[in-house]
Amino acid sequence: MSFCVKCGLEYDEKLENNFCAKCGFDLRTDASIQSELLSTTVSAHGQTDKKPIVGIIVAVVLGIIGLLWSFAVLFHSLYGSPSSIQIALQQTFPSLQIKTYIGLSFALIGNSVLLIGGLMAHFSHPAGAKTVRITAYFMIAATALLTVFTLFATIGAEAWPTLDAPTKGALIGGLIGGVIGAVLQWGLMLFLFRAGAKSKLKTLPPVLPKRIEPPLKPIEKVLNTLLAIPCALITLSFALLIIVLPFDKESYNDISSLIGVIIGCAIFGSIFGWITFKCYKALAR
Repeated sequence: MSFCVKCGLEYDEKLENNFCAKCGFDLRTDASIQSELLSTTVSAHGQTDKKPIVGIIVAVVLGIIGLLWSFAVLFHSLYGSPSSIQIALQQTFPSLQIKTYIGLSFALIGNSVLLIGGLMAHFSHPAGAKTVRITAYFMIAATALLTVFTLFATIGAEAWPTLDAPTKGALIGGLIGGVIGAVLQWGLMLFLFRAGAKSKLKTLPPVLPKRIEPPLKPIEKVLNTLLAIPCALITLSFALLIIVLPFDKESYNDISSLIGVIIGCAIFGSIFGWITFKCYKALAR
């Protein structure tokens, strides 16, 4: 077995492949000439994808802050005592509460993926910046949809004509301010993780052959399958519990006990998920 010097893909010389199946490099060229040609090509370009250091820091910080804020608002909405203004808004515009939960769901998803994408970019994963950009586009679209929903829920309500001008102005101003803040945040992510950022190439890492694990024996495949299926079901059960538990607040005396149960479910779910992943990787060999 040999490896392509350009992308590191393994190939079998006995099959007489002329070109790499992944990058199209001519495998018939002598290895020393291949290395020289590859070095010349890289030197001619002299550039490589730049790691967005500032973008990574901003993405991680905003992702953590966004997650903490979303969880705090969600727990306050579920377990806290609403203020007089919130009670008045819920009575005047009942559908706004639905919009709040939908918006919090989008915020939890968007900030989670933003944090993951920032960490991926930090560890030089090729899909890190793309993940952040896709998340930013998705959240901008979600903001537009929620804005339209909020306008229909407020202006289309029967109580809207009865409100005085200052109250209407305050509601519309708050909506516009929230939209501007969201667009600025995700627009900043698009700018910091924009495609095409280049920097000078420092070093060319050597292409090392990949370690090939031997395939599993039939009895090992059976044992891994028998272990992976129940572990996957247990992981799914813990994930569903984490989603359902916040809405079952009557079963707990206080928030601290509920948080403890959720953390326990997350820990055990992560353990069984890790076992499932290892079994899947072994079966995929």
